Amino acid sequence: MGETEIKTTTCYGCAHTACFVKAHLEDGKLVKVTPDREKICVDVCTRGFLADDGKASIEYHYGEKRINYPLKRAGKRGENKWERISWNQALDEIAAKLRDLKEEYGPHTVCLATGTAHHSDNNWVPWRWMVGFRTMNKIGNEQICYGVQFITSEQTFGWPNSPFPSPEAPPRSMIVVGNTHETVPNIFNSFKFASQLGVKIISVDPRATAMTNLATHWLQIRPGTDIALWMSWLRLIIQNEWFDKEFVYDWTNAPFLVRTDIRKILRAEELVDNVPRDAFVVWNTKTQAPTIWDAEERKYLEEGVEKALTGSYSIKLKNGETVECKTAWTLLTERVEEWTPEKASEVTGIPTSKIANACETYAQNQPSLFLVPGHCYDAFAPGSSSVFRLQNIIKSIMGNMDRTELLTGCYDNTKLVSIYEMELKPDEAFTEEEKKHQPGWDRFRALSWVGYDLKAKYEKKHWGLASNAMYSNQGHHHVMWQDIIEEKPGRTRAMIINGSNPMIKYGNSKRVYEAMKKLDLIVALEFTMTPSAAMSDYVLPMSDWFERPEIGPSTPCDIFNFIHVSDAVMPPEFERRSDYDVFKGLADRLGFGKDWQWKDLTECYNWRAKGLLDEHGCKDIAEFAEKVGFDYPSPIPEQYKLRNGFATPTGKAEIWSVMLEELGYDPIPYFVEPAMSPRNVPELYEEYPLTLIGIDRHLPNYHSQFYEVPSLRRMMPEPLVDIHFDTARLASPPINNGDWVWIETRKGRIKQRARLTFGIDENCVKTTHHFWYPEMPGEEPYLHGVWVSNTNVLTEDDPELCDPVFGSWPHTAIPCKVYKVVDGTNLEGDRSR
Repeated sequence: MGETEIKTTTCYGCAHTACFVKAHLEDGKLVKVTPDREKICVDVCTRGFLADDGKASIEYHYGEKRINYPLKRAGKRGENKWERISWNQALDEIAAKLRDLKEEYGPHTVCLATGTAHHSDNNWVPWRWMVGFRTMNKIGNEQICYGVQFITSEQTFGWPNSPFPSPEAPPRSMIVVGNTHETVPNIFNSFKFASQLGVKIISVDPRATAMTNLATHWLQIRPGTDIALWMSWLRLIIQNEWFDKEFVYDWTNAPFLVRTDIRKILRAEELVDNVPRDAFVVWNTKTQAPTIWDAEERKYLEEGVEKALTGSYSIKLKNGETVECKTAWTLLTERVEEWTPEKASEVTGIPTSKIANACETYAQNQPSLFLVPGHCYDAFAPGSSSVFRLQNIIKSIMGNMDRTELLTGCYDNTKLVSIYEMELKPDEAFTEEEKKHQPGWDRFRALSWVGYDLKAKYEKKHWGLASNAMYSNQGHHHVMWQDIIEEKPGRTRAMIINGSNPMIKYGNSKRVYEAMKKLDLIVALEFTMTPSAAMSDYVLPMSDWFERPEIGPSTPCDIFNFIHVSDAVMPPEFERRSDYDVFKGLADRLGFGKDWQWKDLTECYNWRAKGLLDEHGCKDIAEFAEKVGFDYPSPIPEQYKLRNGFATPTGKAEIWSVMLEELGYDPIPYFVEPAMSPRNVPELYEEYPLTLIGIDRHLPNYHSQFYEVPSLRRMMPEPLVDIHFDTARLASPPINNGDWVWIETRKGRIKQRARLTFGIDENCVKTTHHFWYPEMPGEEPYLHGVWVSNTNVLTEDDPELCDPVFGSWPHTAIPCKVYKVVDGTNLEGDRSR
């Protein structure tokens, strides 16, 4: 046996909380990966749990399907013919093509397509490069995965807040939406532990899952109708006065006056001169007159103000006009008034008593957490914005902001240069004219540069920096695809795919394919040959988490105060490189290499983490990773009191979202049926009588990753669609457990194996999403089975059906039909389309 080493690193297999692991090497070769039990008391998110993809990471690292050398297309696009080339040739040719496109058509015609960040440099490297190249053209997956939650939290609290349950300070109750066992397996043990401690768990899910098994209350809801549920809860909480009165009065903008004629918050500048733009008005019951709140100074302009929480008031403006105003709280109360438990039951399918009892359990067991893992509510088009705003309002009025959250707020940015700064401050870096080339910016404004710039303004004023642009500054994919297909002037002509698989992940896969065929240049930075990479002109081999240093918060964005650091445990295999290496190489060739002054990612991170290294007496990240590994200051409860408010226009947690108002949207949540629900399009359900649930990650995969890893594929060799036993029995011909079945919508059909269960409503089916077949041929028409079982072949992307605020497309509550495959089940070279 040769020399054995054990090195601590972090696994980015699922990209959630970067679990601490130990890499066991013999003569420089990985032989085992185990949880880092030494950090079990401080690795607060994972508690030492290692997901299946972590166990299989050695197979992934050395896998025969890994791309190890730069590849250039040798035949026509889609023929899957490649020639191996050098890195210099690849970067020279790509840079030359990008330069030509920029000079002829403009920099905005080059798009970056990003995905879930599986490495810390994924988060800031694309934007840093875009600033240098001068393109704002970026699409991601934030419309349906975490972005809506991220930004609605900022619109309410002034910072993206995503708490996890703490074993050290458990809440008394938790609302958990979705199947967390499979969506966030690395923290599922925390839920089990909380259940064992007697924490009341309220699980909201159309299906019976591991999470519902832990629940005190399981609310089996009709897919996509959660807005009605939370509207009824708000009504019950307000009606029974279960809310935290002190927090609502003093720390929210619930008492602020809103003009009823134009439905805009009343600003002090409408009453008097010489006040800041962000000064607002309350009704002072002590003086029976309006009083001004200066949000910039965080103070009232009078002493001893007694604010009215409810009521309607006549206010005389400085122009002599008198307008009627109501408090934001009154308008919220009026909005939810119709939502009795009975009405919510009629819409959601949950019995009235269950709605009321679960709400009372929640209200009587405070403090509480409200957890919605990404990819649940984000895809609830067209109600994604409203449902997350309801979540945040419930948290607000119950006073749960910063009470039991384990990780919250902005970490100490003197220790670590922020991602916002690493991105080169996108809100400041571009001119308005450059920004207006972002696809769909004027329609889906909250997720475009318009919304990003607005929230960045208040975050910088409050925190000293803005949250990163990774999750919240991008164009809309459908708008971009349609412009390409219609060959509009100024359309996207080149795409750099970075950590993404567009043909699998975006709605209406056939439209994505049609658009990609028309692009002049596609470059994919990839680990394996995906369907999207197979459509590319160049495929560049990426290093994995064993081969590059990592530094960042416990998730790869600036939202938590927990910083972890790990070093590469081995040099990259073959000719794999990091994202930083690729974009630096292009930047050097395109004339803006001055912003890429570090020779590699390690040197960059030694610079970025200087404050952290100095504090711990370490010379570099390698020493820090070996001796320390993480920096986890104690959470600061109720830090809004220390900072005297929130990073919002009013300086309060906003019941009435002033940012949404300024963007031209309804500032308080409203009910809307799912775009494709039986109530909205009953005529479609005559042909497609079932409701498709198309979201939710599944173990052991992470979205479209790891299907080529042998041990993981054996766990789930084929995609499964959940069907109720009675639905299957009544089908013609009847469907048996394990049968291949067609799932069909008006957009197309796919096949998956039937998994019969009593844990789903008879009117619903749940598919395995993002499934493809690496073993199938890569050339057209197969493209590694992209058309066979991929749920996005079935989904819609019409902007008219999307969430109007963020552009989330319908990924659930879609009419479908299911029937047995009778024309063969052999998937070898399946040409389904």
